[in-house]
Amino acid sequence: MSISSVEIRPFPSGAAAEASKVANWPLGGEADFQIIDGVNICKNVKGLTTISSNLLELFVNEIQHRVPHEKKYLETRITALRFHNPIILPLEPGWMIHLIPVRMEGAVAVEGQPLEPDAYFHITQQARLSGDFVGLILLYRVS
Repeated sequence: MSISSVEIRPFPSGAAAEASKVANWPLGGEADFQIIDGVNICKNVKGLTTISSNLLELFVNEIQHRVPHEKKYLETRITALRFHNPIILPLEPGWMIHLIPVRMEGAVAVEGQPLEPDAYFHITQQARLSGDFVGLILLYRVS
């Protein structure tokens, strides 16, 4: 996989504080994690969207600032994943992911690139994840 398919970016201003507000919610029963294809996926997307709305707004604004002016439509989806074992995170062509770790129990890496403090992963192709952490997945595409 090319290095350009995974980029480590610093959190937008204010995101570290908002991420800390979200960190404990996925560990409670409200998140309703279910294992699908070996990955713990949050099934309570409505609750997740509510608890993380301020954090997501910061990232959506960051995406919109990077989008060329001729591309107007931004489609987004959100979920939370709980990772314990290395996995391949699939990604359909045309979509991108902001993987935003909100709770880490050790080192987190994508394609062998370790996460830096107050940073997230921007992913443009399927990628191998490793670490013990809970992360928000902001899946998006622009047209």
